[in-house]
Amino acid sequence: MRNISLIIFFFICSLCSAQEFYLTSEINHTIIKSIPNPIIFSFPGKECNDFNLSTDNGKIEKSNSNCKYLIYPDSIGFAKVIVKNKNGKKIGEKNFQVRNVDFRVIVPGIEDYNIKDVNLFGHTARLQITSDDLACISISWKLECELMIVENDRNIHFKIRSENGILNPEIKDQFALLKNGNLVLFNDIKLIIDNKIFKAPGIMLKVQ
Repeated sequence: MRNISLIIFFFICSLCSAQEFYLTSEINHTIIKSIPNPIIFSFPGKECNDFNLSTDNGKIEKSNSNCKYLIYPDSIGFAKVIVKNKNGKKIGEKNFQVRNVDFRVIVPGIEDYNIKDVNLFGHTARLQITSDDLACISISWKLECELMIVENDRNIHFKIRSENGILNPEIKDQFALLKNGNLVLFNDIKLIIDNKIFKAPGIMLKVQ
């Protein structure tokens, strides 16, 4: 009976020690594949530097903040974050669900996909990402896509490589020449973050 009591005691103590640390995603309940996800770690009464964090899905690294880390999952599913002390003893672990980023690419200022003011469009046109997943993460991004302007008797093609959605002057000059009934098509849109590629649906705008 005494042996059973000791086993139960040590089992309960091991559970308690494994639950003493605090580890959570700073932004979402889930984390996003292939982009830096900030997570916060703390252990009451201890310094964050007294522990090492690792993962079985992608990589994890320290951020500028002492107790903040960035995890970069390689695949959707789950990412296990393992906490060990400086001696290599495992303190505990936590699983985070990993999913693909949810985003759209839009042309801001355009309602119902209609271009009503060609001059204004020629000066202000740009591409923009809308995403709750990326709203609070400080990252730089690039866009690549095929641009096609459809006129009555010809099609004009461009390849766009944009930093943070900014369009070059040559393309804006073409927009300033748009006429009623022309179509502006953004096809094969690719969002690039940290050399990872995410595809988005195309956009079709009509001049009215």
